[in-house]
Amino acid sequence: MSLCSDAMMLANDANRRFCEQLASWVFQETGVLRATNLRHNEKGVPCLQEHCPNPENYKIEDHVEFYIDMEIKIEGKWQPYEASDIQLQFIMLEPYYSVTLEREPGTQ
Repeated sequence: MSLCSDAMMLANDANRRFCEQLASWVFQETGVLRATNLRHNEKGVPCLQEHCPNPENYKIEDHVEFYIDMEIKIEGKWQPYEASDIQLQFIMLEPYYSVTLEREPGTQ
């Protein structure tokens, strides 16, 4: 690939930066997302434990709350990932739901 060859990287500083960032992403040193602490429960049902057990089944007409912690790796370090366009797809036999997740006030 001549784009990231020694000659091309020495000839153009922007090309060198691009290739360095590309390599960092390819080797998962930066730009990697991870989701942790996934939890869900029926809306309005209080959670009495620090980590609520996730129900195995929901019924028709149940409203569900879903929580997730998202992080992004930047320069080898995990940091909170802030975005307003993360989507969740919750699938039953029918119908299919795809909704945008909302950030809770005061969280990262």
